[in-house]
Amino acid sequence: MFACITVPAVAQNFALDTASANSLKLKWEAPATGEISGYKVKLMDGDSEIKSETTDKTDPPTIEFNGLEAGKEYTGQLYTVLETVESEKLQLVVLTGTFDMFMIMMKVSFLY
Repeated sequence: MFACITVPAVAQNFALDTASANSLKLKWEAPATGEISGYKVKLMDGDSEIKSETTDKTDPPTIEFNGLEAGKEYTGQLYTVLETVESEKLQLVVLTGTFDMFMIMMKVSFLY
């Protein structure tokens, strides 16, 4: 007997949570409907996949990528997964911070 698995619903509100000079933390919300077993998140540099992580659905819907280049644009791709079937991708262009940006933020925080 064959089991039929439908394509899982797409996650919602895929966004940048925090960024530093060498890291990015991405967040999202679970799909409003349907069953899922987890998520796959890829970090792309142009057309090249540089990092890929999977999480199960019980994890908080965030992921952090470290060891990145400061001031560089990356593309995050998020897939909802049900067993071996992936949803359509959500895509987000993000930018790591620079040391100068970090120092400005530190100065501003000391003013308050």
